[in-house]
Amino acid sequence: MAELLADELRSAGTSDVHLSETSVLTARIPARLPDGHGPVPALGFVVHLDTADAGLSPEVHARVVSQHGGDLCLDEQSRAWIRVAEHP
Repeated sequence: MAELLADELRSAGTSDVHLSETSVLTARIPARLPDGHGPVPALGFVVHLDTADAGLSPEVHARVVSQHGGDLCLDEQSRAWIRVAEHP
């Protein structure tokens, strides 16, 4: 998954893309401001990529979830949630 993300970052025009042996991925997005524009603060993104069995089943079943805020239900049957109040 980290290699796919690294490839997407390269395709999007990032620079200094580096993927370590332990899947730590870093990249720089160059500024695209007009000539003469004043300095602006840097922006950083940090992403953690892994798959972990959280005890929901004996097998890991990865899935893509679109999340737009609020609590996230991981599994209705076992009532497993990631709650905003617990993970702000």
